[in-house]
Amino acid sequence: MVLSLCGVIMAVLSVAHLFESGKIEHTEQGSKLKILDLWREGEANTYYQNLLASKTALDATQSDSLKLLLPYFSVAKETTIQMKETLILVVDSYLSEGKETEAGTCFRYPYRYFALFVV
Repeated sequence: MVLSLCGVIMAVLSVAHLFESGKIEHTEQGSKLKILDLWREGEANTYYQNLLASKTALDATQSDSLKLLLPYFSVAKETTIQMKETLILVVDSYLSEGKETEAGTCFRYPYRYFALFVV
């Protein structure tokens, strides 16, 4: 067993010179340092309204941020919730807090989203 293992190691070492090792390349992958600062209420509300008006699906971090901000801010009348998934997050939060009236105001066109609740 030891002889065969030594033979394998010798075979690997004899072939190792055929391969070149490259340098480790550092790619930033879009991650840059961000300065964290304290938001004022207006800035937090603007971020909240932008999450609601997003025309793309929210990722997990954005969904968590939205859930954290929901109890503190309301949906502005001029804000249209574009994504069904975001709408469901908002409505679910309102209903869990017992705010059925606020949940109802989220629907601009009730017939459009009726199929979401029929399941």
